Amino acid sequence: RVMKPPTPHPSMQDRRSVDRPPQPEQVLREELIDLSHPSPLFNALRAALVAEDLPVEDLQQPGRSFYAYFANRDTLAGFGGFEAHGEHALVRSIVVLPGHRGRGLVWQIVPRVLARASEAGATHAWLLTEGAKAVFSRLGFSEAERGDVPAEIGSTSQFSKLCGIDATLMHRPLEPHYA
Repeated sequence: RVMKPPTPHPSMQDRRSVDRPPQPEQVLREELIDLSHPSPLFNALRAALVAEDLPVEDLQQPGRSFYAYFANRDTLAGFGGFEAHGEHALVRSIVVLPGHRGRGLVWQIVPRVLARASEAGATHAWLLTEGAKAVFSRLGFSEAERGDVPAEIGSTSQFSKLCGIDATLMHRPLEPHYA
């Protein structure tokens, strides 16, 4: 007779998904999205952000870089981006598309976004989150006080206008060409 392991209490299942990354689905390709004019990828990014109630008003302003991430035979799986502000980068809108959630892609997308920010010269990454504090903590971010944010980040439209005061500010240092 084969014994099945006991099923954990539902609250423990939720806790495990935050504490330990699941077995990852492989991100096969990353593609920079041209934000200067509408394209199929730009439209997909915008639709994904709107579906998640994330800011889209300032997507086409200078200094933004967004990437599309593809998995399993070139299937669009998610998006991530940042705003470059000298030695500071503001991480923008990490989105894993619904059909790919729970497969560990966030654990691959965020480090890739941080690597691109580091390549652009950033030594510090900042973000605002309303619901993913635990995930970003596992990715090396720490909660920061709004009064400690550098002027370059504090003056962004996301920080000053688009994200509510309830959003948690988080920070992490970046090593040169973070990988």
